[in-house]
Amino acid sequence: MGQSEMVVRWVSGGALLLGLGCNASSPGLSDTSAPSPSPTTTAPSSGSSSGGSSSGGSPGRSDAGMSDSGAFGGDAGDAAPAPIDAAMLPAKPGSDAACESPLGWWATDAAFDANVMAASFTSAVNPMLAGQHPVTIADYQDANQAWTLRVSATQTNGNYQQYFPFDHASDVVPMTRQSTSFSSASAAGSAWIVLVDMAQATVWVPISNASVSATYVDAYCQDLTGAELDAVIPASAGSTSITTAQGQTTLHDLLGDHTSLQPRGWTLRLQFDGQKVDVSSK
Repeated sequence: MGQSEMVVRWVSGGALLLGLGCNASSPGLSDTSAPSPSPTTTAPSSGSSSGGSSSGGSPGRSDAGMSDSGAFGGDAGDAAPAPIDAAMLPAKPGSDAACESPLGWWATDAAFDANVMAASFTSAVNPMLAGQHPVTIADYQDANQAWTLRVSATQTNGNYQQYFPFDHASDVVPMTRQSTSFSSASAAGSAWIVLVDMAQATVWVPISNASVSATYVDAYCQDLTGAELDAVIPASAGSTSITTAQGQTTLHDLLGDHTSLQPRGWTLRLQFDGQKVDVSSK
């Protein structure tokens, strides 16, 4: 029986195909002692493939026994999947990355707290707040990259965005940001609450010493819950006219005696949830 010899053949990419051959002394086999031809590869095809190899052969592959499935069962031309960039994943409450872009929310399901304000006021005004958005919260980064917020009444512009009107000016204050919540770091000297009364008149109520806090509901910061706005309605706003289900009256008549001495006026607490809205500078 003739001796076996190893046959080595080069294919594209430097791969080796190994096999066993027999020398010329093996009976019934042709002579393989002639020198092997130089390694050759198939030139890349100029055609493109869709769902399979092109008719000109797969680019960069040898025609010598390599299947389109590749050496390990996958298409050798397939690129490895790109690594996931954690920065592209949605921020979640509980991480320091929560809500890292400027956002805005308007108040929903708002009601004045009857434990803080006169029952004559809350019973007359709260029913009117159904479906209304008496304030909007917006957070920003200032020129020094410090986070600030504004809470005040807004109007809708022609692009379905909310904006803080210049004729009802409000202050921006520093904010305290946590992974699942935020709050005012100091009170705003000036802000507003807006509502539509029973006569369909828009009533603007000035407030001062305004501070707000809220908790994020979801990983995308689309909603807020448990928001509270604490402020003071100044005594000078007592003459503001408002029409309730019982008829036309004033804030002073509804609120009664002053409950704040400095500044003089009425202590206010508005409780609400929040829904994300676009906020514009105008």
